[in-house]
Amino acid sequence: MKAFHIIFLFIFPSFFLQEQTLPKNQVGMVHFEGSIEASDIDEDEMMKKVVSYVSTIKKVSKYRPEVAVNYQNGQVVNKGSFYVYTQGLITRQIHGEIIYSIKLDVNEGAFTYSFSDFVFQYYQRNRYGKYAPIRGKTKRLEEERFVGMQRIWENHKLTTKNVIEAHISALESLAKSTEVKENATTVNGKK
Repeated sequence: MKAFHIIFLFIFPSFFLQEQTLPKNQVGMVHFEGSIEASDIDEDEMMKKVVSYVSTIKKVSKYRPEVAVNYQNGQVVNKGSFYVYTQGLITRQIHGEIIYSIKLDVNEGAFTYSFSDFVFQYYQRNRYGKYAPIRGKTKRLEEERFVGMQRIWENHKLTTKNVIEAHISALESLAKSTEVKENATTVNGKK
């Protein structure tokens, strides 16, 4: 009976994988969205803070478009990306990068965020030994199956979820940090 269990574990490992559920919109695409209250902050000041934060978001490729800012509508749009890895024999190896879009709308007293358009770009070593993207080989993050690498695909989804949740918490702390700074200056009597 123990032999049967061991064989079952090696033949059907996908039964024991926990699928990462990422939030999806009505169309079925991975989409993180929400709003953050920042009622005590001036709209222009919040716009400056949001633009400075979005411009610091990491992009793997140097040739990605810069931050697009529309001050009249209060919109900030950017692209971000990060590497995802596989475990090699000794060290981890780059498997590819996840590319996504960021859109922030700054309104009176709040701002809304939207992270969408998640695409996995395959990477491979080139003839010089450096990792480079394979042209034309991409995969949408919405796809459930990754033939032959399901466990790695689930790890990529978990990494994506963690990175985006870190962005969201940073945006929340950005709104709170400005409120705390304003309150601290009024308590000391200096403004």
